[in-house]
Amino acid sequence: MNDSIIDILNEVLCENYTQENINSQHIQFKVLPKWDSLAHLSIMSELEDKFNLDISIEDMQELANYAKIKEFIEKY
Repeated sequence: MNDSIIDILNEVLCENYTQENINSQHIQFKVLPKWDSLAHLSIMSELEDKFNLDISIEDMQELANYAKIKEFIEKY
């Protein structure tokens, strides 16, 4: 995976929504207090913009942790 993609993903998930210095591989929707439903929509929107993606509602529901989001982005 391209380092710049990892950097962008980490920026979106870690810096903007967790504000914690944690291993990004363990970031998960609703486990971290700042990653609630509203933040999830914001994350999905930001990922669409940064990676030029169109994420369906069904995919958004499945993209509930770092690993799944990373895997989804790698497909495109």
